[in-house]
Amino acid sequence: MTPPDHLPPAELPVGPPGTTAVGQTFASGAAAAPLPAGRLLRAGVLLVVAGIVLGIVGFVVAIVRADQASGSIGRLGVPGTTSGQLEAGTYRVEDAYNYGYYSSSYYEAPDIEVYDPAGEEIPVTVAPSFSSSAAIATFTVPIDGRYDVAATVPRGADEWDVISTVQIERDPGELSAAYLPWFLLGLLGGTGLAGVGLIMVIVAAVQRSRARPKPVPAMAAPGWGPPPMWGAPMPPQGWGGAPAPPQAGWGSAPAPPQPGWGNASPPPQPGWGNAPPPPAQPQPGWGNAPAPPAQPQGPSAAPAWQQPRPGAPGGSWPPQDGPPSEDPPSWPPTPPA
Repeated sequence: MTPPDHLPPAELPVGPPGTTAVGQTFASGAAAAPLPAGRLLRAGVLLVVAGIVLGIVGFVVAIVRADQASGSIGRLGVPGTTSGQLEAGTYRVEDAYNYGYYSSSYYEAPDIEVYDPAGEEIPVTVAPSFSSSAAIATFTVPIDGRYDVAATVPRGADEWDVISTVQIERDPGELSAAYLPWFLLGLLGGTGLAGVGLIMVIVAAVQRSRARPKPVPAMAAPGWGPPPMWGAPMPPQGWGGAPAPPQAGWGSAPAPPQPGWGNASPPPQPGWGNAPPPPAQPQPGWGNAPAPPAQPQGPSAAPAWQQPRPGAPGGSWPPQDGPPSEDPPSWPPTPPA
C-alpha cells in the first residue's frame, strides 16, 4: 500500500482546519503573533516612572529654593550685629517672639541698619506701629551678596523697653514666587504624568486581554473502529491465495449495524435451552442389561418377590420379579447373554 505522504495532493483527504482526517485536533507549530498594545504598555510604564521622578525632583527643588530665598541671617539679638548671604529682593524685620500687639508705651522697635557688600548703608523703612503680623522694618537688597545687619537700642530709650530679639525673613510674596513654581511642577506635573501613564497601562492591558486568542474546544474523537484506509488500496491476499473480504475504509459504505442495546435481537442459534436434546442411547454398563425371562414355577412355589435375595442364604441369581431391594447388587454385574 502506498504511504499517505506519497499520494498526490488531490487524493489526500482534507478535514476541518486544525484537525486530522479522523477529526482529531493537533497543535500548530507556527509561532504565535505578538500581542498588540506592546508599545502603548511600554509608553505607559515610562510615563508613570517619569511622573514619580518629576514629583520628587519638584519637591526637592522647592525646598531648596525656599531656603535660599529666606536668606541665612535668621535671628538677631538687640543690640547686636550679624551678616549673611541674601538674594536680591525685599526683606522684613519681625519680632522673633511674637508678643502680640505692641505700642510705644510698652515696647519700642530697635533701630535697624543694613550695609551692602561695599559697606554702603541701605535705606530701611521703620513702621510707626507694629504687631505680630506687621513688620518692624523692611529693606530691599539690590543684588545678591553678603550683607551686614545691625540692631541697636534707640537713642534715649531704655533697653528693657525695646524688643530683645528680631528675625529677618524674606517677603512672603517673593518667597512664594521663589519655591511655589517648583512645588506645583512636582505636584501637578508628576501626578499628571503618572496618571496618564497609568491610564495607558490599563488600556494596553485591556487590549492585550481582548486580543489573546480564545481556546477553541477540541472536536470529539471518533469511536473505536478499523483504521482508515487512505486512497484505494489493493485487496490483501488471504489464506492460500484467496482474496480476503474487503475492509471498511475512507469512503467505503458503512458497516451493517451490530446487535446491541435497542437493536433487533439476532435469530436464535441452536444451543442450550432451544431444541430438546435427543433421547439418550443406552450404554453398556451398570443397570443396562435386560432382565432375563422369569423362570417357570410350580403352583406350590412362593412368589418371586418372596424369594431370598441374591447372596443371601437360599437365594439365587438372577433375582426374581418383586419389590425392589434396598441393597445394591453384587459386583461385578453379570454381563448380558
